[in-house]
Amino acid sequence: MYCADTEGSFMVERVVEIADACIRHLNKLAINNGTAAQKEAASKVSRDGMLANIHFFRVRDYTEQASMLAVTQMLPSFIAKHPEVKLIVIDSIAFHFRQDFQDMAQRTRVLAEMAQKLMHLAEETDLAVVLMNQVTTKVLDNNRGSKLVPALGDSWAHAATSRIILYWQEQTRHAFLYKSPWLPAKTAEYHVTADGIRGRRPQKRPRA
Repeated sequence: MYCADTEGSFMVERVVEIADACIRHLNKLAINNGTAAQKEAASKVSRDGMLANIHFFRVRDYTEQASMLAVTQMLPSFIAKHPEVKLIVIDSIAFHFRQDFQDMAQRTRVLAEMAQKLMHLAEETDLAVVLMNQVTTKVLDNNRGSKLVPALGDSWAHAATSRIILYWQEQTRHAFLYKSPWLPAKTAEYHVTADGIRGRRPQKRPRA
C-alpha cells in the first residue's frame, strides 16, 4: 500500500493494532477451516512483514501534493519500481487545496490533471486508488437552511468512478454508496474498533 498523508493524522500505533488483528483473524480462519497449505501460509504472516509493505509519505503543502502526483510523475515511477503495490490512499485530497488555494480556476485545472493521471495509473497497473475528500457547509437559497456537500465541488465529485459517503446517524456510523458503475445505491452500518473497521452484527431476536 502507498499512503500519502496530507493532514498529519497517520498513526503508526493504529496500523500496528490493525495488523495484529489481521494476523489473529487469518490464523483463526486457517485453524478452523483451512487446509494444511493455508495453515502454513497463515503462520508465515508477521506484523513486520505487513508493515514493510506500507509505503508512507507525508505531504506538507499543495505544491508538494500536486507535483508528486501530476507534474514530476513521481508516483507512476514509484509504482513501476514497486509493482506489488495495489492500493493508493491519499488522506485527504482536499486538505491543502482548501487551505492554500486562492485561484479557483487553477485549483480546478490541477485537480482535473491529478484525477486523470490517477485514473490512468489505476487502469494501467490494475490497482485501486482511494481518495478521502472533506465536506463543507453550503447555505441554501431562500433561507432554506444548509447542507453538507463535498468540499472540492461538483467537478471533483464527478471525476470519481465510485463515491462512498461516510456519516453519522443516531450514534451509528453509516457508509452510503452514492455512485458506482456496477452496484445500486445502498447504505451499510459499520463500526471502528481497535481491530479496524467492522460491519454491524445483526441483533439477536429475543426468544418468544
